[in-house]
Amino acid sequence: MNVYITKNTEEITRILTQFGETYKEALGYEVGYLNAHLKMDQLGLPLTDAFFEQIYEAAGLIRPSCSVYKNMYDLIRREFNLKRDVVEIGSGIFPLLGHSLREYQLKIGGGTVTVYDSRVWKGYPTKAKLVNRYFNDKIKLEKSSLLVGLFPCEATEMIIKRALKENLDFCIALCGCSHSNDPSLTTREYHGILIEQLMEQVPPEKFLKVKYFPKTCFGNKHNGYPILLVKDKPKVKIFALPSKTR
Repeated sequence: MNVYITKNTEEITRILTQFGETYKEALGYEVGYLNAHLKMDQLGLPLTDAFFEQIYEAAGLIRPSCSVYKNMYDLIRREFNLKRDVVEIGSGIFPLLGHSLREYQLKIGGGTVTVYDSRVWKGYPTKAKLVNRYFNDKIKLEKSSLLVGLFPCEATEMIIKRALKENLDFCIALCGCSHSNDPSLTTREYHGILIEQLMEQVPPEKFLKVKYFPKTCFGNKHNGYPILLVKDKPKVKIFALPSKTR
């Protein structure tokens, strides 16, 4: 399946040229560089830079079924009550996930979204709160906060530790890196250890779900890496049995 809504060279060039001029302040790249990357992509070379994946996403060139942003947004919306304080950590330059979650909150009439990243462009048109700094354990959070991250990379373990410490829900899509102190571990091995540790550390009133992206997000070749969700266990309704009459 074609990842793109359009593969017409002239149309994509037009969109990216317009996009590059509009967001030049945030991109720090000349339009010519965007077009050079576009030509590489048309030769079938992979998008190795998440920066360019964000550009394609923000320009509306990626089909929803192939978009990690759209699939992550849909998953969070299905799994969690979003009438709460949502904190996105490690958004990259464009706060695409946080923006989508905030737009949904405005429709349902509740909640807030705050996005933390030292690179996030504060000129991005969104009603989410954008904070140009790294997230750390000194930042105050609401008791009902939901922490989310789409490939937060180095911030992954910090998010998990903070959520477990304060008994918060979270949803993190793991990246393709190993952040272990053991350089011999592969990414898959690191993820396996992380999940095993998390299963032991999750509070008794919460539970862990491990999800994956659809293969359409990765050229129908694989499902990417795990998405970790920790949330409250569903409340069990207890019904009283009717008393027997004699």
